[in-house]
Order: sequence, then structure tokens, then C-alpha cells
Amino acid sequence: MNVRGLYVKFLGHKLLLGLLAGISVAILAGYLLNRRRRKYRAIAHPPENKTPYSRRRRQWDSSDDLEHSVVDEELQSESDIEYHEPLELSEYHEPLELSEANSNADELFSTLPEGDFLLGSGYESDNSSMSFHSTVESHFAATIERSPSDPLALYVQGMDMVNRGLVKCRTDRTAMLACSSEYDFLAKVFAVRLAFDELVKSEANRNNFKQAGRDVMVSFLRSANQDPGLFCERYDDIFNHLQDKDNWSQAEVELAGRRVVCMNVYDIALDFVLMDAFTDLANPPSTIVAALQNRWLTERMKEAALYTALWSVLRAKRGMLQNKNGFLGKFYYLSETMTPLLAWGFLGTNAALKSKCEHFKGVIMEFLHTIFSLDSVHYSTTQELAKDILFHSRHVTKRLSV
Repeated sequence: MNVRGLYVKFLGHKLLLGLLAGISVAILAGYLLNRRRRKYRAIAHPPENKTPYSRRRRQWDSSDDLEHSVVDEELQSESDIEYHEPLELSEYHEPLELSEANSNADELFSTLPEGDFLLGSGYESDNSSMSFHSTVESHFAATIERSPSDPLALYVQGMDMVNRGLVKCRTDRTAMLACSSEYDFLAKVFAVRLAFDELVKSEANRNNFKQAGRDVMVSFLRSANQDPGLFCERYDDIFNHLQDKDNWSQAEVELAGRRVVCMNVYDIALDFVLMDAFTDLANPPSTIVAALQNRWLTERMKEAALYTALWSVLRAKRGMLQNKNGFLGKFYYLSETMTPLLAWGFLGTNAALKSKCEHFKGVIMEFLHTIFSLDSVHYSTTQELAKDILFHSRHVTKRLSV
């Protein structure tokens, strides 16, 4: 037999063995599948004359009669349990009629002053809407019942206001202030606004806040080897401008155009001025970044270019205002004394100035995180939260005035 014949014979044996193996595997798989099906069928449809395995009783000896009888009684009591179909939802609660809901809402809102709610619009530039917004918050804070012993009563009020859609803010600071959600942030904004309103009722507190802001910025300017004289002049000019009630109402209109929805220390000083500045400095325009990273320019040239660019922007904004001597006009005028220095500190290469700017921002952000933390201040009543804010603000002034 030649080699080719042996090779054909070998292939024939291989094919036969493979065929036999395949048949064996198919028979075994069919047997296992049929066995599993019988098992599942037995579990799903147990015979009527047999007790499921989980309910089977042991076979007891004659010496175990007492124990056997006890087990029998337990199983019998289990079999006597009656099962009922779940009740329909309508059996638990009667649906509220639309007319009844409307009457309840009318009764609730009938006590509010006249005006328009700021729902969904984000902000309004109308002065009456601005005033009405803060009035609504104060009104609901006074009408919602709270337990004096509840350590989070004021926070719960704020959450109720948020659910009603009555708390608005120009910028979502949820992440920046380490809040758990936007609802959590807005509820705390509601409480913080009431606390600041409570504080500024006192003329002594108003003067203290004014002096604290002045002292902090003067200390910062002196630490950066800058003359604070021009800053103090323009700083005092703003507060003298706001002493007139007519100017205050005009300032509301101007700030409404910048989406400030409430005339409050938080909304103006902390949100509009400080946190906006920190956000802008953390994300500078690409043209400024490119200029500061230009290796062909000296440090002195970079600083001068940055100062010139920012002064030009601020003066252009002031020039576009309808009332250049109003609140925003004076604010931009004051910003010319501080913004370029802060920008150079955060973005420039002066290590000492950068350290001072980072310290300033760190202390301010620590204060904000503190008053927006349920663990650090008391959100029980407006008065308690106001006391805590006043305490921590004094601590901030001491740290930044050194």
C-alpha cells in the first residue's frame, strides 16, 4: 500500500472517531437537558398529595412525640394564614378634587402682596419684581410653621421654598460651595439671605461690615506695596451713594440688568463681586494667557500689558452704562484700583503676590463653605444663623487684616 492509501485510511478512522464522539456528546446533552426540565416542572407544579421540600416534616421517633406535636402545630398555624390581594390605591387615599386644591392655593396666596412671581424666568429687570421677590421669601419664612427644637428648621423652610419654585439665584454655585445638589444650594441661599437681612437691620452691623471690607482690602494693598488712598476714596464714595434711598432703588434696577435677583449681602458682595471675580480669574481669556506666556516679553512688560488691557475693559463697560454715576459706574471705577492687581497676582509670575492672592481667596472660600455647611453653622432659626455668620465674618476680618 502506497503512502497516499495510508493517509486516506487514517483520515477515515479520524472521521469515524469524530462522528462517534459527536453522537455521544449529543446524547449526554439531551439527557441532562431532559433531567433539568423534569426538575423545573416538578418545582413549578408539585403534586397535590406532596408537601414542598421546604415544608416537609422530619420523621420522628416515638421518643420525640412532644417535639413532633409542637412542630405539627406550628406548621398547621402556618397553613391557616390567609393571604389577601393588595388594596387598590384609591382605597388608601381619596383623590383631591381640583376645586379643593385650587381653593387651598387661593387661600395660601391670598395673603401675599401683589406682584409677579419669579418662576422660571431666572431674573427680571423690573424693580418692582426685584422687591417682590425678596418680600415673598420673607413672607413665607414668617408663615411656615417650624419647631424651635428642630436643628434644621430654617433649612427645611428653605427646601419648602425651593420646591415651590420661589428661590432664584443668578448663578448656580452648587459645586463651588460644596453643596450636595442644586436644591440643597438654593435652600441654603434662602436661609443665608434671611440671616444677612437680619444682620443689616442693625446700624452697628452695617457699619462693621463696611469697615471690615475696607480694612481687608487696605491690608491687602499694603502687603502688595500699593497705596490704598485711591481705593479708600472710591470705596467710601460707593457707600455714600447708597445712603440715599433713591439711589438704592436705582441700584436695584442696575443690578437686575446683571441678573442679580435680590438686594442682599450674599447676592451683591459674595456672589456678584467676589465669586464672579474668582471664577473669571480661574478662566482668563485666551489672549491674556497667550500674552503672559510669551517668552519674548519681560515680566514688567507683561504686567503693564495686563493692567492696560483690564483698565480698558472696565472703562469701556463704564462708558456703556446709561447712568455713569450710578452704582455700577462707581463699582467699575472702584474695580480699576483692585482688579488689575488681583489679576496679576493670580496669573502673573510674582510668587509673593500670588501667595497673598491665594491666601485671600482661600480665606474667603473657607468662610463661604462654612456658612453653607449644615455641620458648621446652625440652620435652626434666622437669628441663630445670623449669629454664626457674624462670628465667622469677624474671624475672616482678623485673618485678612494681619
